[in-house]
Amino acid sequence: MRLMKQAIGAAALSLVLLAIPAFGEDEPLATVNGEPIFESDLEVSAQWRKLDQQVHALRSQALGSEIASRLLEGEAKRLGVTVQEFVEVEVEPKIGSPTNKEVSDFYNEQKDKINKPLKEVRDEIVRLLRQQKATTHLNELVAGLRADAKIEVHLDPPRLPVALQDARQRGPADAPVTIVEFSDFQCPFCRRVQPVLSELREEYQDRIRWVFKDLPLTDIHPEAVRAAQAARCAGEQDKFWEYRAKLFEQDLFTDATYTEVAEATEVDPEPLMECLNSGKYQRPVAVEALEARNLGIEGTPAILVNGILMTGARAIENYRSVIDSELEKSANP
Repeated sequence: MRLMKQAIGAAALSLVLLAIPAFGEDEPLATVNGEPIFESDLEVSAQWRKLDQQVHALRSQALGSEIASRLLEGEAKRLGVTVQEFVEVEVEPKIGSPTNKEVSDFYNEQKDKINKPLKEVRDEIVRLLRQQKATTHLNELVAGLRADAKIEVHLDPPRLPVALQDARQRGPADAPVTIVEFSDFQCPFCRRVQPVLSELREEYQDRIRWVFKDLPLTDIHPEAVRAAQAARCAGEQDKFWEYRAKLFEQDLFTDATYTEVAEATEVDPEPLMECLNSGKYQRPVAVEALEARNLGIEGTPAILVNGILMTGARAIENYRSVIDSELEKSANP
């Protein structure tokens, strides 16, 4: 019973309302000898945007918990039982007891952190594994209730204002959805997300405009800036997108790599290398990286769907969910 109370409590968190005082754009925050200081004068845009994302994540999590709580309450009321009784009947039989292998596997994975013999922590591991299973099955129960319910979520996520005027892009300029990818050619997670983005492009066709922006993580990827410049140089021969795709397949980044990728994408390697060695695109790459950091983006890949930030390489269903929601909004403004 205690286990069920803990699981129900996790799903029934109260909706947290977080408010940050805001000033109007034309309202000065202070004056110095009569000279006003406005919000736009403060160099804190990145910090504010990251905080905004964190606030939204907390509110979204709390809202999801409140929705789950109301769905459980509604179904329990329909059946004439308490929420605890309903959950115990639906979830408890599915939990069972962890097997010896499950306990041993968990212990071996966490052995360095636990730093105690298995026999001393076995009961605690069993309790923890049961709690994890309870949470998993409770989430499955709530997902089923959500599928049968009419739910409208009006909590709109923060949207980042990305500059698009000079960005490399393909697809209709008036497409209802614009996807911006901030990426690093040496980033393994950026490579991992490429097949997903290709599938989305094939699936949604002209309903999406695709934009690519550079965010080389120079601290860990020393060749990322030069790779980004090479792709821009390929763009001078109208082969940016082809070169970009092939570049994401590479493990080693050297001048020989850039020449080989050029030949594989029907790019003349000699002018490409001349362009690359000139350093003409070093500043544009730096400008886009600075833009990302001013938006509070520090890692790659960072995918924005109509300004909604999605970090990391995610499953295709995560992107579809946001894209479909944005398409629905555009069809029903």
